Amino acid sequence: MNMNKKLALALMIGFCSTMMAVAQAPYDQFLITWRASGYTTNAAGRLVAVAATGQQFVNRIAQDNFPNNWQAVAAQLCLVYRAEKRDMAVVYRSTGEFLADVYQVENVFTELTNPPNTTVVVQALLTDEFHDNAIGSLFGIQTKTTDKNGNITSFAYSGNFQYSMPGPPTPLDPEVGTIWIGNFVTGARVPYKLAISSVKPKLPAPIFREARRTFHRGAELLQFHQHLAS
Repeated sequence: MNMNKKLALALMIGFCSTMMAVAQAPYDQFLITWRASGYTTNAAGRLVAVAATGQQFVNRIAQDNFPNNWQAVAAQLCLVYRAEKRDMAVVYRSTGEFLADVYQVENVFTELTNPPNTTVVVQALLTDEFHDNAIGSLFGIQTKTTDKNGNITSFAYSGNFQYSMPGPPTPLDPEVGTIWIGNFVTGARVPYKLAISSVKPKLPAPIFREARRTFHRGAELLQFHQHLAS
């Protein structure tokens, strides 16, 4: 094997390793119960009270990605809070495999912790993938324990939120045009077992964008070195 072919092979191996590292990065993720009540206007312009739960997020994402059998797929999905990512996401219940983001609290936040770092008080701005500015805010308290390596062994997070989005509500986006307040609480851990989905989510998914960028970079480098070897 000549030097150029060896270099091309090394690049491809490195590319595959990067792909696996991006796809299989483990997250501590936990079921989250999200309950909201709000006010919006009906077709006659009158104020009406409405309610929402996290299951509506799950159903909407299932409808977007699996329109022909979304109800069957929705039963396999769940809403989680990902501790390292500081976001809410929809994942497969049995594997923890990521499908789509919902809301994030990762951009602007303040945290206060006790000395052993077992209790964290959080205030954060709530964002999503579709608006440049924050849509609301969140207050919560986390309690957690870790092992000697810093891995989370137990985790609980509860609090309240308020948010709103401009525009008239639609069947797929009922939260738009509504002022929401509510509360949340996390539950059991959802293990992360699978590397990467074969389904391209319609909602923004950073891990898939990074995998695609890595793929294109690796493919371009391989083509370049194959050209040198020819």
